[in-house]
Amino acid sequence: MARIVAVALALGCVLGPGCARGDPDPFPTHDVQGKVVLKATGQPLTEGAVEFAHAKEPRFNCRGEIEPDGRFTLVTLAGGRKLSGAAEGEYTVTVRRPMGADQVERKVTLPKTEHVKAGPNTITLELDRLP
Repeated sequence: MARIVAVALALGCVLGPGCARGDPDPFPTHDVQGKVVLKATGQPLTEGAVEFAHAKEPRFNCRGEIEPDGRFTLVTLAGGRKLSGAAEGEYTVTVRRPMGADQVERKVTLPKTEHVKAGPNTITLELDRLP
């Protein structure tokens, strides 16, 4: 009897929705690419990360690593999965640089929110000062 239950459970997972095809995305995301620059010089920030905090739904928070040319691409973590892009909505943006030898956190939260719309998004983040 125990074998029959085990086989039934295994078949249920293989044939059932979600196991064989993978779960659908928990919410729609939209491609977001951008660049971080210093406002005074136009020079790119060459390292660190950007963090986008959704105004209404924390599970939509996302981030992107800053490349040496200042560019970033957002990724959202949802249920252990990486989703390309971000959910639609308003976001508060924080730019972080790596900690130095002094172990002091270097970050700046931008005063202006950013809006992610349906479809592809390109965002330029201008910093008044280095984080």
